[in-house]
Amino acid sequence: MTQAKRKKFLIHPRLQLMTVAVFLAVGALYVSLEATLLLRSVREVGANHPNGTEIVAELLSLLRFNLMAVLLVIVPLTVVLGVFLTHRIVGPIHRFEEHLRAIVRGENPGACQLRSGDELQDFCKLLNQATDTLRQGAVASSAQTEAPVKRSA
Repeated sequence: MTQAKRKKFLIHPRLQLMTVAVFLAVGALYVSLEATLLLRSVREVGANHPNGTEIVAELLSLLRFNLMAVLLVIVPLTVVLGVFLTHRIVGPIHRFEEHLRAIVRGENPGACQLRSGDELQDFCKLLNQATDTLRQGAVASSAQTEAPVKRSA
């Protein structure tokens, strides 16, 4: 099966952005905790050193720069990776929704297919098994309507 190219960057924006926001929140919590612990350590070193205030001021400046650098790298990286990783799950869910909507409309969408590498492959197989009788019935009924009607003379 050839890989179809994604047409949308965000397939389900609400779900994908919520997932990315959770990733960002966990990252921000980690950076905050690390900053708090480093700040505590710097102040402790400064309190026990004769030139403590100068050392603490310089270390705090370095710490602030390092934390901002980490945030400037981590935030965009988390957003991009989060969106691309959620495609592996959200893409198949979107495909299932489209497949089921076609069935509800009375169409025969054929067998559900996912991109290789997408998650939920087993669910796709199960969906195909569940809708197999519907698809076979649609094929049989379309064959009956297409068959020429014989008239007796």
